[in-house]
Amino acid sequence: MRFGIAIIVFAFACGGDDAPPECMSEAPVIECPADIDLGCIDGPTPVRFNPNVSGCGGGRPTVTCTTESGSLVEGSTDVTCTAENDGGVAECSFRVLAIAGATITCGDDVRSECTGPETPLSLPEPTVDDSCGALGELTSDAPDGFVVGDTEVRFTAGTETCSLMVSVEDTTPPALDCPSDIVLVQSSPTQSVPAPTVVATDVCDPAPVVNADPSTLEPGVTEVAYEASDASGQSARCTASIEVRSAFAPRSARLISAQRQDEGTDITLAWDSGGGDDLAGFAIERADAADGPWTQLDTVPLDQRTYTVASVTTERWFRIVALAGESLEEAVSGGATEAVHAFPIDDALYDLRDERVDGIPFATTLYGVVRHPEDLSVGPFPLVLMLHGNHGICRRTLDDPNDQCVASNDHECPDPRFVTTPNAEGLAYLAESIAAQGYVAVSISGNAVNCRMNFIEERAALIRAHLARWTEFATGAAPFADRFSGAVDLDRVALFGHSRGGEAVSVVPGLLERSPVAGANVISVFSLAPTDFESPAPVNVAYAVVLPGCDGDVQFLFGTDIYDRSIRSDDGLPRAQLLFPGANHNFFNTEWRLDDNNGRVCQNARTIGAPAQRAALEGSFGSWLAATVEGAEVEAFMRAEESVPEGIDAWADRSLDWRWSYHAERLRVDEYEGAGTPGTNLLGGDNRYEGFETASQCFDNDCGNRYPHEKGAILLSWDGATSTATWDLEGTDASEWPYVSFRVVSRRSALNSGASEQVFGVRVVDGAGMNRLVSSSDFAFVPHLYPARDPLEIFQTVRVPLDAFGVDPSSLTRFEIEMMGVGSVLITDVALTR
Repeated sequence: MRFGIAIIVFAFACGGDDAPPECMSEAPVIECPADIDLGCIDGPTPVRFNPNVSGCGGGRPTVTCTTESGSLVEGSTDVTCTAENDGGVAECSFRVLAIAGATITCGDDVRSECTGPETPLSLPEPTVDDSCGALGELTSDAPDGFVVGDTEVRFTAGTETCSLMVSVEDTTPPALDCPSDIVLVQSSPTQSVPAPTVVATDVCDPAPVVNADPSTLEPGVTEVAYEASDASGQSARCTASIEVRSAFAPRSARLISAQRQDEGTDITLAWDSGGGDDLAGFAIERADAADGPWTQLDTVPLDQRTYTVASVTTERWFRIVALAGESLEEAVSGGATEAVHAFPIDDALYDLRDERVDGIPFATTLYGVVRHPEDLSVGPFPLVLMLHGNHGICRRTLDDPNDQCVASNDHECPDPRFVTTPNAEGLAYLAESIAAQGYVAVSISGNAVNCRMNFIEERAALIRAHLARWTEFATGAAPFADRFSGAVDLDRVALFGHSRGGEAVSVVPGLLERSPVAGANVISVFSLAPTDFESPAPVNVAYAVVLPGCDGDVQFLFGTDIYDRSIRSDDGLPRAQLLFPGANHNFFNTEWRLDDNNGRVCQNARTIGAPAQRAALEGSFGSWLAATVEGAEVEAFMRAEESVPEGIDAWADRSLDWRWSYHAERLRVDEYEGAGTPGTNLLGGDNRYEGFETASQCFDNDCGNRYPHEKGAILLSWDGATSTATWDLEGTDASEWPYVSFRVVSRRSALNSGASEQVFGVRVVDGAGMNRLVSSSDFAFVPHLYPARDPLEIFQTVRVPLDAFGVDPSSLTRFEIEMMGVGSVLITDVALTR
């Protein structure tokens, strides 16, 4: 609502062109109106006025006002009007008064030092003029606290506003305190150790930026300069002396052995050192879950690789932690292994008489020695069936090492003068070690099929019968009732066999293809010192075979033929062959106490003894099951890429000599069998053998009378000149095949006289000609044969990563092996592989 009114004042003039002569030169007279009061207004209001002007002569006066009539006015306005003619100038003044509805006037700008991230301030109230009573509530947009910098605050009342500037300053640097005696540990050779974080505080900035120079640290002592900067550019500095020690995470941690005791289970852990310049020893830690929290049980010195935790009574996880320092007492924790899962174990037994088994011509016994995790409710657990070999079933006393071979239709010795040889119990130690890793392990008795001619198929039938019975036990059946109900995972069954049992488990996969056991699936087979009466060729299962180098029973190591037949398959599943020098046939079973070697195959000094054999078996079999049943990666030592793990050596209490062959998914280059061999390989490329005295293809017995393999090979001999074998790869794209692999053995040849190791160059060439010659010794130790009186020529695998050659794997043109000096070898199974 507007309260003012427009005022109009009329002007009256005298004189003009007809003015009398006496006033022609007089200045005009101007008279302004009285002050004009428009009253209360709510905004600019027009005002109209005319001053009175008079004069004689000089022409009509010109009138101008500093505020023209009709202009908008607000508040108090002074108006001056001027009249001018030839006679002179006259002025007058008046005031136009208008009272606005409300006015507010802000005070002076405010400056302050910050007192926190947001500084609370009391601002001066604006000056308020509300004469007309039109002012509403006074408000402002001032925050509760002001950040550093300039903030405009606006006050508002009705339509009136004013503002002032609030300036908050930060003139205080952050507080930065560098700690002393900092010790960090590098836990792996590739780990980058960042400088530790130092926290700075600042009154005004909640998160000052702290930079370290250098930001990453090398082992040793480093002076690190820290600088903290806040948002206002204030900074502070300090220096810290930081020590970095190297103690790398131990490798290859495993549960290697377990023994059931009256009070709980003794669990033995084994590991390899990860290295590190400051490694002082190891800590053994325990937890109730895989991710901790962890409790330290003990510390052990630098040279220790095994540790036994006594009387474990509940499911546990363990890990090994590297300790860094000059002594165990002042060492700090470094890298740690992955958690190792361990179960306390329990035992069970079944002895089912007069059972009819398809494939066995008499009623017999199903007898099983069972070891399993004590708490079956946390299963189901994979099933492992184990079968011993052909051995006597009667002895005079339980401690008598001399066992008599007597035929029996059941488990027991039929001669009342003797007691029954507990052949199945002889593998209980292995069953216990496996059960503690989370398996239901069953050592079955083959006493009823022992002491007979061959009886391999019958042994396989016996295994099948036990497997079928376990499908009943797993759903609740006598003699266990509900003990194993829901606790056994029959989709994951592994088989272990020794001697004729080793051949029998190699037969079972084929038997199950012809006669399946509903609800059971065998996926892994481990064969120890097998015979080869029935020429099994296990396929569609992971398959491993162990060849004891001092085997006095299966002296020709027939497991080589089973292995060679198994790798003809393209199922892509892992295959592993282990030549185990120093091991005899019997000592893997605790009840087979006579030395079958006894100086015949190897000098007694070359044998390693029963405890070492069993310790090695625990380590290798456990690793095999982890890979082929549990889905872990096949360990590098089984892939022929590394030597025996330190922890397995330590548990065996000696340095073991293992020679592995390994096959899995692969692109075959040459196997020296079939059409085109030896000049054309399986990729269609040419093979060339330059500089050799002999380069001839052979098969089986044609390769030599100490060659035990049922497969083809290329026999290469050289004498002095550099000799090169080349396989054209035809531009093969090996992007999915990161290794080149082949099997080799040093021959029983006069050219190898005095040799202890075969060392040769290996080269891969790509389409652009890029290549690099590497030494075989950088990737594998290829000894000349093995310690025995009449050693066999047993292949071992050499695997070299393509990365070692510096080539583009998408286009490979050739693979070469370069020989120097004097020597003779057999080579086969050239492949690109995973």
